[in-house]
Amino acid sequence: MRVTLSVAYDAPPPAVRETLERAASDIPEVEAEPAPQVGVAELGDNGVVYECRLWTRCPWREHYLKDAFLSRAYAGLTRAGFEMPFPQRTVHVATDSSQA
Repeated sequence: MRVTLSVAYDAPPPAVRETLERAASDIPEVEAEPAPQVGVAELGDNGVVYECRLWTRCPWREHYLKDAFLSRAYAGLTRAGFEMPFPQRTVHVATDSSQA
Protein backbone atom coordinates (compact mmCIF):
# COMPACT_ATOMS: atom_id res chain seq x y z
CA MET A 1 0.00 0.00 0.00
CA ARG A 2 1.08 3.59 -0.54
CA VAL A 3 0.80 6.42 1.95
CA THR A 4 1.85 10.01 1.32
CA LEU A 5 2.53 12.84 3.74
CA SER A 6 4.27 16.21 3.73
CA VAL A 7 7.15 17.38 5.89
CA ALA A 8 8.54 20.92 6.09
CA TYR A 9 11.34 21.88 3.73
CA ASP A 10 13.84 22.42 6.55
CA ALA A 11 13.76 18.73 7.59
CA PRO A 12 16.70 16.79 6.08
CA PRO A 13 15.37 14.03 3.77
CA PRO A 14 17.70 11.28 5.08
CA ALA A 15 16.47 11.87 8.66
CA VAL A 16 12.84 11.97 7.53
CA ARG A 17 13.26 8.72 5.59
CA GLU A 18 14.83 7.03 8.62
CA THR A 19 12.00 8.22 10.89
CA LEU A 20 9.30 7.01 8.49
CA GLU A 21 11.00 3.67 7.87
CA ARG A 22 11.22 3.13 11.64
CA ALA A 23 7.52 4.02 12.02
CA ALA A 24 6.59 1.43 9.40
CA SER A 25 8.79 -1.30 10.85
CA ASP A 26 7.12 -0.87 14.26
CA ILE A 27 3.82 -2.18 12.85
CA PRO A 28 3.60 -5.99 13.16
CA GLU A 29 1.41 -6.39 10.05
CA VAL A 30 3.93 -4.58 7.82
CA GLU A 31 6.29 -7.07 6.21
CA ALA A 32 10.04 -6.82 6.79
CA GLU A 33 10.68 -8.28 3.31
CA PRO A 34 10.37 -6.42 1.11
CA ALA A 35 11.35 -3.64 3.46
CA PRO A 36 9.25 -0.46 3.61
CA GLN A 37 10.37 2.08 1.02
CA VAL A 38 10.28 5.83 1.59
CA GLY A 39 11.16 8.44 -1.01
CA VAL A 40 10.49 12.00 -2.06
CA ALA A 41 7.45 12.02 -4.34
CA GLU A 42 7.35 15.74 -5.06
CA LEU A 43 8.28 19.19 -3.85
CA GLY A 44 4.86 20.50 -2.90
CA ASP A 45 3.49 23.96 -2.18
CA ASN A 46 3.62 23.46 1.57
CA GLY A 47 6.41 20.93 2.03
CA VAL A 48 8.28 17.93 0.70
CA VAL A 49 5.84 15.13 -0.12
CA TYR A 50 7.07 11.66 0.81
CA GLU A 51 5.60 8.43 -0.55
CA CYS A 52 5.84 5.44 1.75
CA ARG A 53 5.36 1.95 0.28
CA LEU A 54 4.42 -0.74 2.77
CA TRP A 55 3.85 -4.44 2.16
CA THR A 56 1.42 -6.56 4.14
CA ARG A 57 -0.22 -9.95 4.01
CA CYS A 58 -3.40 -8.33 5.41
CA PRO A 59 -4.59 -5.97 2.65
CA TRP A 60 -8.13 -5.99 4.07
CA ARG A 61 -6.71 -4.08 7.06
CA GLU A 62 -5.43 -1.20 4.92
CA HIS A 63 -7.43 1.42 6.83
CA TYR A 64 -6.01 0.22 10.18
CA LEU A 65 -2.46 0.00 8.80
CA LYS A 66 -2.64 3.49 7.30
CA ASP A 67 -3.88 4.87 10.61
CA ALA A 68 -1.17 3.01 12.55
CA PHE A 69 1.57 4.20 10.19
CA LEU A 70 0.46 7.85 10.11
CA SER A 71 0.07 7.92 13.90
CA ARG A 72 3.57 6.53 14.40
CA ALA A 73 4.97 8.80 11.70
CA TYR A 74 3.41 11.87 13.34
CA ALA A 75 4.82 10.92 16.75
CA GLY A 76 8.29 10.19 15.35
CA LEU A 77 8.46 13.34 13.25
CA THR A 78 7.27 15.45 16.19
CA ARG A 79 9.88 13.89 18.52
CA ALA A 80 12.56 14.65 15.92
CA GLY A 81 11.41 18.28 15.79
CA PHE A 82 10.17 18.09 12.19
CA GLU A 83 7.10 20.09 11.23
CA MET A 84 4.26 18.60 9.23
CA PRO A 85 2.99 21.67 7.35
CA PHE A 86 -0.55 22.48 6.40
CA PRO A 87 -1.84 24.89 3.74
CA GLN A 88 -1.80 28.50 4.82
CA ARG A 89 -2.79 31.60 2.91
CA THR A 90 -2.18 35.26 3.58
CA VAL A 91 -4.98 37.45 2.28
CA HIS A 92 -4.36 41.12 1.51
CA VAL A 93 -7.51 43.18 1.21
CA ALA A 94 -7.24 46.09 -1.16
CA THR A 95 -8.86 49.32 -0.09
CA ASP A 96 -10.73 51.52 -2.52
CA SER A 97 -8.66 54.71 -2.53
CA SER A 98 -11.21 56.57 -4.69
CA GLN A 99 -13.55 56.92 -1.69
CA ALA A 100 -10.96 58.69 0.46
